[in-house]
Amino acid sequence: MAAMSPEAGGIILAVKVGAMKVRLIRKHAECIDDVDLSSHRVGDVLELHESQGALLVAEKWAIPERRERAQPTASRRRADDDPEEGIRRP
Repeated sequence: MAAMSPEAGGIILAVKVGAMKVRLIRKHAECIDDVDLSSHRVGDVLELHESQGALLVAEKWAIPERRERAQPTASRRRADDDPEEGIRRP
C-alpha cells in the first residue's frame, strides 16, 4: 500500500509509539510511582510513556485521555459533545 502525499490529498498521521495521554484526576504527592507531577495540577493532560500512563490509570490517579484536542475540563461540558447539530441546551 503506497502512502499518499498531502499534496495528492493524502492524510499524514503522526503517532508517538509507546506514548499514552492521561488526564490527572487526583494528586496527593509531587511524585507518584516515579512520575514527576510537580508541574501538573488535577485536570491536566499528560503525555507519558505507555507503562507510566497505564500505571497511573490502574491506580486511579488518572484516566485515559481519548480526545484529540486536550481542553481543561473546567471550560468544557459534556453537552458540548452532543453530535446533534442545532440542538440548544437550556
